[in-house]
Amino acid sequence: MRLFYFDKMENTPSQLRQEILMHWQIQENLLQSYRLMFLITQTIIFCAALLTTSRLLAFLILSILGITLLVCWVQIAGARALDVSYFQMQLMKQEKTPASEPVITQFKAWQRLSKMEKEKRLAEYGLHQSQTRRKMEKVIPMLFAGLWAAVLLISLLTTLI
Repeated sequence: MRLFYFDKMENTPSQLRQEILMHWQIQENLLQSYRLMFLITQTIIFCAALLTTSRLLAFLILSILGITLLVCWVQIAGARALDVSYFQMQLMKQEKTPASEPVITQFKAWQRLSKMEKEKRLAEYGLHQSQTRRKMEKVIPMLFAGLWAAVLLISLLTTLI
């Protein structure tokens, strides 16, 4: 693995494949770490909010924090998932023809693209969102959003009654 791309040394196809695999593993590990972190924090904050429903200020602060983190979860995990897919796409490209640009140079260009452009390019390679990814990035956050909405509504109703 080269750490710097200042030289114009050519990668062999197997070296390039290993480098792509290494970066794919890094991105996948980051994605799984983010998912775990968000699931744990959402669960803890949600439980804490439930325990403080009788103290309105504490409940509202925890609710705002939980909802804010939920929005961050969707944005951050979604972006990282696209980065994982990028390296899957690079492996598929490399299997057809070796890339001429260094892996990190291509990856940084990828990160500057819009989400729509990324999804369009991935679709060209048949890398549509998997069922697991859809659940982790859409269904579970929507479940938490529904829980937050229900708890906020119940709390509001009990306060008014």
